[in-house]
Parts: sequence; C-alpha cells; structure tokens
Amino acid sequence: MLMLILCLAVATYWIMNSIFLYATGLRDGGYVGNIVNIRHFFLDPLGMVRAALRNMAAVYGGSAHVFGMNILGFPLLILVGIVAIGALTISVVPSFAKRAVILAMIGVLVLVPFSLDILSGGMPVRTMVAVPSAVWFFTMAGLTSGQYWLEKISVVALLMSLLGLVQANNLVQSVDMAVRHHDRQLAADLYRRIAEVQESFDSHKIYAVDIHGALPFQPLQVRPMTSTWGYSFFEWDGGNLLRMVSYMRLLGYTNLVEASADRRRANLSIFSAMPRWPAPGSVVVHEGNTLIKLGDMPGYPFNVP
Repeated sequence: MLMLILCLAVATYWIMNSIFLYATGLRDGGYVGNIVNIRHFFLDPLGMVRAALRNMAAVYGGSAHVFGMNILGFPLLILVGIVAIGALTISVVPSFAKRAVILAMIGVLVLVPFSLDILSGGMPVRTMVAVPSAVWFFTMAGLTSGQYWLEKISVVALLMSLLGLVQANNLVQSVDMAVRHHDRQLAADLYRRIAEVQESFDSHKIYAVDIHGALPFQPLQVRPMTSTWGYSFFEWDGGNLLRMVSYMRLLGYTNLVEASADRRRANLSIFSAMPRWPAPGSVVVHEGNTLIKLGDMPGYPFNVP
C-alpha cells in the first residue's frame, strides 16, 4: 500500500511539475530537477533508502546536523508516544493480527515524511513540513495516554523540545546575521578591487566578471548542514558565479555581469597562476574580463562531473 501511494504521489508530482515548467518556461534541471530525481533512485535504490533512514534518525533524534544543536526532547517525545500507543493497543485490541496492523500503521506514519528523500537523493532534507505532524501525533499520544508517568515524561520532553527549538532558532538567526554582514563587506571589497584594476573605471560601464572558486565563511556557531542558513553566497556550490554576481547586483553593484561560458573555460589556465584572495594579484583584468580568484579549486559548473 505504501509503495502504491508513493507511485501515485510521484505520478501526481510529475504531472503538476510538467504543467508548472510549461507555464513558467523553466527547464527541468538544476535545483528544480533535483526536487524529485527518479534517476538517482534507480541508479542506487539502496543508497537512497539508507540516506533517507539516516536523515530520519537525525531529524527524529534532534541532531545538531539538522538543527544546529542537539534537541534531546525530540527522541524522547517519539519514544514515549510509541510506548503509549503500544500499551494502549495491547490493552484494548485483543487480536494479535489487528495489533500488528495498528503498529505497522504507526511505522508508516514515522516513515512517510521521509519518502521524498528517497526520490531526491537525500539532500537537502525535504521533510521539515511533514515531520511536525508526526511529532505532534506522538506528543499527543503521550500527553493523553492516561498513564501518569508517561504523561509527565511527555510534558518534560515537550518543554525540552520547545526550549531547544527557541535556542536553535536564536543560533540560526545569529549565524545568519554574521554571514550576511560578512557577505556585504566582502562584496564591497570585491567591487573596490574591481574598480582599482581598471585603467579608467566608470560606474556606468558594464564589466564582465569571472570568479574562481569559493571563500568559505567559518562562524563560531554551529550551522545546520541541511540548510542554506548561515552559509555565504560566496561559498554555495563550491563557488557559483551566477549566485555571487546576482547577489552583488542586488546590493547595488548593477554594472557587473557574468563572463560567458566559453570565456570562463579559457580563463581556467589564467586562474591557475594567480594567488588567492585577498593577496595582491588575486584580481586582474584579462582580455576585457575581470578575473577574481577566491579559491584554488574551480567552482560550479567546473566542479561537477
């Protein structure tokens, strides 16, 4: 039954996605194409299942990998809810077969929020909308179990979870504030260096820019690995020229454009002889393009097969 539901969901998604792509004129590739990537599943089905199970353990376990800090109340809420449902099922349902069906349905409820992970390759975790429903169900099962000790444990676990979520939210907000300040300062420094290397800089003239590699931001706080929160525009994808230049244009540096794909390939040999940012010579003009070397390794799309 679960597999049938999954197949119907995939078919429904494919139909709706096709309509959306046709209406918007977008291509089924890159970020959009990886929301559901059937090819990944057929190439390595066991790997996709393992990735989904790892994500499930991390989310339900309140792992810092997902939330930026460990939230110990989450696994306790799930465990108490399962115990409460199991105890109620054993005491009320006399048939062993019916008990097995009920417990299997509970297992399905735990797994369903992570079914999309199997089809998307596991990253990023695309379950944070559905997971709260499952957590709420087990929380209510524990709080209304009728067993005094289970209800008290559920209250404690709920308070631990709420306090953990507040702290995790504050952590994410603080690291995001730091990285946005870092990005604005870096964008200003890059623009200043772009202006300095031109023979005669004109703010009304369009300048083609090629940026090599990435400049990772290393905050003191722990960042959730499954989110873009706390990550610099200058480090996504190992260095994505379109993202970086678009961000700088958003800040007001509107006379910058990306260098052409052919020009970028030709620039790779030039970058190999340049020092990294912010050393002198890390920003140069070559054949009408301004070259900036942030890192030694080439960025997107030269860092993907």
